Amino acid sequence: MFLTSLELTADINERRLALNRAREHGLNVHRVAVVTAERTIDRAFELLPQMKGPLPSVIALQASPSDIELLLLRSIEWTTFEDGTYDTALEQATVILRYFLGAGRVSLAKNLVEMLPRELASIDQPEERAT
Repeated sequence: MFLTSLELTADINERRLALNRAREHGLNVHRVAVVTAERTIDRAFELLPQMKGPLPSVIALQASPSDIELLLLRSIEWTTFEDGTYDTALEQATVILRYFLGAGRVSLAKNLVEMLPRELASIDQPEERAT
């Protein structure tokens, strides 16, 4: 899928434009956004180290984020452009947040939370898949 190949080369505005172009071509934008985010997250998790052992210290200075960590962080952008994908964004953000916290990457976890639209806080019904 073309949109997943954008990786870090496209900024948030270019990603939004890409989804608008998908709409212009008659594609289901919500589905395109969800699939693009899912494939990006899957790719990042394939390349990131598996979590093993005890939780790392969060007191020590953290290294700058790697490109793969940034790819994982920015994957959430695909599902936060429109409110029709907010339920998926919340689910994906939870998975990403758990990884960053488990890896001791607290600043990346904080960045993720700050990227989320405030409207996500108003979701008060569980997803059908979760019940």
